[in-house]
Amino acid sequence: MEAIQKTISELKETLAMKERLLGEEHDDLLPVLNKIAVLLREIGRYDEALEFKQRAFDLEEKEFERYKHDPKKAVNFAVCLKELGTLLDILGETNRALPIFERIVSLNEAAHGEDSPAVARTLNDVAWLLKKSGEEDEAEMLYLKAMDIRKEKYGPEHPRFGETMNNYACFLLSQERFREAETLLRKARVIFNKWRKPSHPDSLNVKGNLGLALKGQGHFEEAKPLVDEAVSKLVSMHQLTVNHPRVLKFQQAKKEIDELVANDFQTETASVPPSEPEDD
Repeated sequence: MEAIQKTISELKETLAMKERLLGEEHDDLLPVLNKIAVLLREIGRYDEALEFKQRAFDLEEKEFERYKHDPKKAVNFAVCLKELGTLLDILGETNRALPIFERIVSLNEAAHGEDSPAVARTLNDVAWLLKKSGEEDEAEMLYLKAMDIRKEKYGPEHPRFGETMNNYACFLLSQERFREAETLLRKARVIFNKWRKPSHPDSLNVKGNLGLALKGQGHFEEAKPLVDEAVSKLVSMHQLTVNHPRVLKFQQAKKEIDELVANDFQTETASVPPSEPEDD
């Protein structure tokens, strides 16, 4: 943390020097602005990160308008848009984030075609934001469209298709459609068992989500080891913090499962009649 903060301070000094020499709207400021925003986001200073990312976006947009027919500029601009939209989403500004991701969809459609994998990836982001906005029917349509695109482009056993199934399954979990989610997650798990190591984040994420689907149906004994493994390995092997949203989700489920299993055990124990004394 201290090393990152020191780097941020040094980058801010570099930025101030460049601003004095070049002005506050020169394209050469972009790399420094973006680096500062990334590091601030990494240490959780999201409001400040947004300030620098917004400045970078303003410069990136002007450059894109000048060279919009350059494919490389379009890619850079789409990346900048996604980083800005992601920060807004983190800060709970869904209404501002949604049109940004919709713009990325339009850029990708223009550059790659409506049925490209790049479009499918961003459709998942738009669907997530629509779901958060309460537009659940439209969100589900986009999840299904993203699945169709990736299935057509990659095939039904490709990990990219597995990722999209997992995304849609998360939506189903939020709708408490646990049986439907379970079916998708079991299929995704088969795919990741083939293409990913058991300790890969994708594999662990699917295991944890499958545990949530089973928990929702009351299958606590099957759910418990899946959720336990997801929590322990995401933290120990992939260095996600205990406050990471994915870890928090599985940690909460683990706690609830442990409590439910303990309550069931106590109920069963209390219902067992006392044994009869043996005759002498």
